[in-house]
Amino acid sequence: MIGTDAFQETPIVEECPLHQTKINLLCELESAYEISRWWCLNSSEELRKFVELTGFPVASTPMGLGSYPLSDEDFSLQMLGMHGTIYGSKFDIGGERKVREGKAGFFSLEAGAKEQKMNYPLSYKTFENAIPHYVIQLLDKLTNGNAVFRGYGLGLPAAIEAAVARPDAVVVDIDGDRSFIMNVQELATVRAETLPVKIMLLKNQHLGIVVQWEDRFYTSNRAHTWKSIQRVGELSSMLKFAEGCDIPAAGVTKKDDLRTAIQKMLDMPAGHTYWM
Repeated sequence: MIGTDAFQETPIVEECPLHQTKINLLCELESAYEISRWWCLNSSEELRKFVELTGFPVASTPMGLGSYPLSDEDFSLQMLGMHGTIYGSKFDIGGERKVREGKAGFFSLEAGAKEQKMNYPLSYKTFENAIPHYVIQLLDKLTNGNAVFRGYGLGLPAAIEAAVARPDAVVVDIDGDRSFIMNVQELATVRAETLPVKIMLLKNQHLGIVVQWEDRFYTSNRAHTWKSIQRVGELSSMLKFAEGCDIPAAGVTKKDDLRTAIQKMLDMPAGHTYWM
């Protein structure tokens, strides 16, 4: 075993090649399964050989379907996972539970980022007005990729922390409207401390990830995660929060107006907040 020689002058256990570490882990496992993702589609033969050699069953993400036959009742576990994107899969909350309890280990065989971007560039429909992907893509372009982004419930407080730590940086909180409501009181903090936090609010009317849990585990029973009231003045009513804290704000409903609105937000002088 590498690194067990007492006369070695330098400990080389930590320098053990990553592939050897993975092999050691495989040898120690009492049971295991594989997760096939989209990059397995061109390696289905290798995946099948791996299953044959190890006897490990296979679960699949949506984009990994087809890499291993679902008809194999002995080794196919079919679908796995709850969160993530259509490009690859996040090691999700459901799948990692036993790992966090200390009952399992895992390793990942992944495609390189450059290879992924070159062969499988991200795409989405562009013919609608309400396109959150486009909003974020355009913001990234206008900031030259140098902004600090934060979202998901803790967005506004985390943006405040980032603005305090890096007053020279462009800090943008990208939040869903329901997520933002969780910490709306921090607008007063932003105003009182004159912090240069930019807020980009997306209308989705859900606490998105929690709603996914409700749909999958609780028969879509809503526990204060969805705003069901639909009315024409909803956009203006959200802007009232900014007005109440004397923070300039604007609502955007058309794709053609988005670039100008984002640029105006980014051009706000230092020490000023802007809500879009």
